Amino acid sequence: MSRQKDLLKVAIVEDDNSYAEILYDYLKKYEQENEIKLEITRYEDGADIVEEYHGDFHIIIMDIELKFMDGMTAAREIRKLDKKVILMFITSIATYAIEGYEVDALDYILKPLSYNMFEQKLNRALLRVDGQEEHYFLIQTSEETLRIKVTEIHYIESHSHI
Repeated sequence: MSRQKDLLKVAIVEDDNSYAEILYDYLKKYEQENEIKLEITRYEDGADIVEEYHGDFHIIIMDIELKFMDGMTAAREIRKLDKKVILMFITSIATYAIEGYEVDALDYILKPLSYNMFEQKLNRALLRVDGQEEHYFLIQTSEETLRIKVTEIHYIESHSHI
């Protein structure tokens, strides 16, 4: 991963202290295992991060159900300021997933969460931060559809326009 020497700024927005601690521990474990530098900032409510937001986070991991300003409202406010930050929601209720499309959320983390699942979701987020999220080109042949990574294509030539 190309982010090894860079500092990655991550915000945790979680009002439950025990769950915020779990997320912090998972991030620290990920940092050690992947030789990546993380700067982790915690907020207890959506209003807190919105009030202090300056567009300097790469990833925001945010609970949806918060006391004063819920995560979805906070995400809408953040999107007005920053279109590129990666938003990942934490929730115990999967029905919020559809609302996440409004704010271009990358993922949902359902509580309770194992470290392995968290690691997979964070890997996906880092690919987006690095601009390396995989894109594919589909090519239909007479026998099958080929799925080729765009980064692996060097040259395309077409002999028939079918």
